[in-house]
Amino acid sequence: PSKLQDDIASLTAAIGRTTELRDREQRNYNGRALLAYDFGAGRNFQVNAFADHLSREDFDTFRTFSSSPAGAVPTSAVLDHTAGRDTVYEISSDYVHPFGSGLKFLGLFVVKDKTTIRRSDINNVLGPIPVQTGGDSREERGSEKILRGTLQIPIRSFEQAEVGVEVARNSLDKNLDFYALTNGRLIDIQLFNSDQVASEDRIEMFSSYSWKATDFLQFEPGLAAEFSWLDQVGSDVNEKRQFQFAKP
Repeated sequence: PSKLQDDIASLTAAIGRTTELRDREQRNYNGRALLAYDFGAGRNFQVNAFADHLSREDFDTFRTFSSSPAGAVPTSAVLDHTAGRDTVYEISSDYVHPFGSGLKFLGLFVVKDKTTIRRSDINNVLGPIPVQTGGDSREERGSEKILRGTLQIPIRSFEQAEVGVEVARNSLDKNLDFYALTNGRLIDIQLFNSDQVASEDRIEMFSSYSWKATDFLQFEPGLAAEFSWLDQVGSDVNEKRQFQFAKP
């Protein structure tokens, strides 16, 4: 038993140790607003607004020690400091306008914008004075705009048709940079297509027919056609694409 204990002790002897300390600080602010107006005779208009802002600051410290007969010896200490924010704005509106004989128009638009920013610095804090060794920078902004109009057409009490069109534009603009600091000089680390702008223009035309055959059976066939144009422009990629297809 004594020899077995010695063998286990020799196999489980520590050769090093790593400690991690994480500190997260986040502040979130958001707000909503609603404005509705009734014109009478079934006509009404509504606007919704939403805003959200999230700021964050992260501190991650990693320390590594090697074991020696005299005890643990620090070999490295790295502090990763990341600061950034996420901001979202959205405004949407819808309008309902009935006509005679049950005919009804539904209008909708949406505008949304989201921005994400991150800054990260990596520092060597093993010595008395922190020394920055590198970092990265990330920025991304996306937007969405939608305009939609629908016409509901009653046929009989148990039949209804619907036709409409939707126009949308989506875009994404992002930039990613990595760099290292050597002897006080900033050295950019090359990445494939680190910056790019992508956009999509889309038109969709749709129609549907609803027939309630019985209290327990209903048919809703429909058909839509979509046309879209996509552009992607960046430091390493430059492409244009176009799509047309039917969506049953």
